Amino acid sequence: MNKRFMLTAAGAATTALAGSASAELLTFNYDYYAGEAGWSISDSDGNVLISCSAGTAISTSLGYSANLYYANGSSAYPNGYLFLVDVDLAAGDYSITLTDTWGDGWEYFSPTGSGNSAFVYGDYALAFTSGSSVTGSFSVVPAPGALALLGLAGIASRKRRK
Repeated sequence: MNKRFMLTAAGAATTALAGSASAELLTFNYDYYAGEAGWSISDSDGNVLISCSAGTAISTSLGYSANLYYANGSSAYPNGYLFLVDVDLAAGDYSITLTDTWGDGWEYFSPTGSGNSAFVYGDYALAFTSGSSVTGSFSVVPAPGALALLGLAGIASRKRRK
């Protein structure tokens, strides 16, 4: 019996989709001095994939869009900046390092006004309340639709010819 590996059209599409990047929304809550803020995101091999200096100067070869918003202070929230970055990240584990050149963290602006959510991705929040840097890690998982297609490709590839 001659066994051959056959990749169906659905399997080929799913293979391409599973390995490709998807747009992920990253939220940075800078304090009033956004020019002091910097950050970098590395993959599990330690390769820096995207970095930012002076609050908004992004360096990357990945597809991305970014918007900086000024948040006028109130009694509940001090002045600060909300920096939203939509970047193409593949499924995997990542580490993030936040930096502050003044050395006081991003303590002023956040939903709690304390720097407890300096970086937010999905349900993950990284606090940066003091110091020159802080490091954390997060994971990007494939979208449920991509997982469903991957399952269908597996079923289709197991179908035997009679």
